[in-house]
Amino acid sequence: MKILYQILLLVFLLIITSCSILSQLSNEEKGLLLEKNLSEWDEIRLDGVITLNFEQYTFRKNFVIKKNNLSARIDVIDKGFWGLNLKPFFSAYIDSLLYLRLPNQTDIQILEINNSNFLNFNNLLKDKNRIIRNYEIEKDEITYFFSKSFQVTQISNSTKQFSILLNYDQLDKLTEINIEIKNKQVAHLEIDKLSHKNNKIKKLK
Repeated sequence: MKILYQILLLVFLLIITSCSILSQLSNEEKGLLLEKNLSEWDEIRLDGVITLNFEQYTFRKNFVIKKNNLSARIDVIDKGFWGLNLKPFFSAYIDSLLYLRLPNQTDIQILEINNSNFLNFNNLLKDKNRIIRNYEIEKDEITYFFSKSFQVTQISNSTKQFSILLNYDQLDKLTEINIEIKNKQVAHLEIDKLSHKNNKIKKLK
């Protein structure tokens, strides 16, 4: 019990200390921190487990997300019995268009999207002073919300019909992503592995 108390006290002190340090940063230092955090999204790969709510069913599958400043792709993977039969359960690819391969379908659906610029977070740096001041910015009908340490915590369209919520641990490491449509959670992603490297992203065919 004493050890547990000491651990909790240490965590509390770390939180208080980090908040104090962030409050003492100059605007220039905050701008550099913002640039660093956004640059981590230039090339990123996420691996983990996704819980999908599809129609009246709930699925729990493995996933891989790859993203760069021009495109992104997610593959939800069905491992099959004993994990011996790997195959895509659902795939999506986005650049200037959205390509979808839905469960139990071989044909690819192609949809137009209003804006694909949200893939390049560096576009937000043109308004970094507003982000530093307000911890949010609206760009092309998409609103980005930031934490006190300038991590992206939410991306929503102008009507909040669609939202992506990002959760971080005490060390600002991304741990979870929730996707909501009309305030209803449709997907929950638990991130097991995160890496930054040049991603070769294949378009769905």
